[in-house]
Amino acid sequence: HTVEGLYRSLIGAVEYVNSGGGGSAEEFGAAQEFCVSFWDRGDAADYARYILNTPAEEHTDPVRHYALQTLEHTLKRQWNLPSFGDDAKAAFKASLMELLATGTRGILDEAAYVKQKVVVVASEAVKREWPQRWGTLLDDLFALAQSGPAQSELVVMLLHDVCEDCVLSEFNSTVPVARRNEILQALNSCLDDICGFFVSILEQSYKAYRELAGTAEAAPHVALLNATLAAVGAFVPWPPVDFLRNLQCVAMATSLLADEAVRMNAVDLLLLVADRKLGPEARDLRLDLVASLVGACETLPEGDPAEDYTFHKRLCRVVALVGNKFLLTLRADAPGEADLMLRFVRVVLNLLQHPSPMITSFLLGLLAVLLEGAQEDPSCPMKRIAVLAPLAADVCRVLRQTL
Repeated sequence: HTVEGLYRSLIGAVEYVNSGGGGSAEEFGAAQEFCVSFWDRGDAADYARYILNTPAEEHTDPVRHYALQTLEHTLKRQWNLPSFGDDAKAAFKASLMELLATGTRGILDEAAYVKQKVVVVASEAVKREWPQRWGTLLDDLFALAQSGPAQSELVVMLLHDVCEDCVLSEFNSTVPVARRNEILQALNSCLDDICGFFVSILEQSYKAYRELAGTAEAAPHVALLNATLAAVGAFVPWPPVDFLRNLQCVAMATSLLADEAVRMNAVDLLLLVADRKLGPEARDLRLDLVASLVGACETLPEGDPAEDYTFHKRLCRVVALVGNKFLLTLRADAPGEADLMLRFVRVVLNLLQHPSPMITSFLLGLLAVLLEGAQEDPSCPMKRIAVLAPLAADVCRVLRQTL
């Protein structure tokens, strides 16, 4: 094969395999074998870079995805070989940054599976090199994110992937324990910078989205908002509570619950916040979570219960979790907290009127806990009963409708 001939054969084989083949089983198997054996060539990565860096009609999404698989295979097989020295690693990392900068289409035009594979390849390099041998990584990524929504999304997805694999995936991670500890330590030391980056992306994309609401130009900012909310969720369970305070993720997520385009990721983020341990030292954050959630639920527009089923199911899980964990820590004799308790129970009663038994099941148990807690609170039982007493008739009415 000449270089051109090999290139054409590769493109044809990838497209043939992706299409499911139209010939015999032997032809399909031969095409698959050709694609797999190509990865063992010493110059396979050069072909992959050419495909990724050169716009051409034949460089379809499946072909570009195969090229990314080729880079991933090269990285995993060759990175620790003596022949793959510092210069080769530096060149590989530089090509990855170029790929992140210019190797993908627009945020709405690029196939999701291609974007995800770009992130996987970059993440594999990060997990081998950062922070010891890639000290400028975060600065480079933050600068890259200024190029536009597509690059911002890739950077956000990359941070999400690294965090998820090195911090959250205790049993399934492919990263050795020692490397995971090094990366976790590096993430902890950079939390302020990462927090600032997330806040900036959320604020800028939300502002642009609201200004362009109702137009086609808003869609890229919606996509970036959703990707960032998902990434922030990976950083919720483990950092110090101050990270959550600085990130202001409770205020951001609750403010988005009424927005159909982003509310699923917003409610998922709230579920993660509610699920993590918030001790007595985080009482301000617990109060903020209860108050923000109540305020958001009170102003939610009414929608079609059938269409809103998944959202309402997750919202009720958040309300139930917050109520079970934090509501009985409110003090009936503290300024503003008695009113907050009353408003929270009203929200529960309103959500209980949803027609789905699955959704209401989350909240019936919570209501029982609240009513029992009102009687058994050793600090001020009569005051708590007095706070909830005005809702007694509403509680009975809703329970009759529900049961």
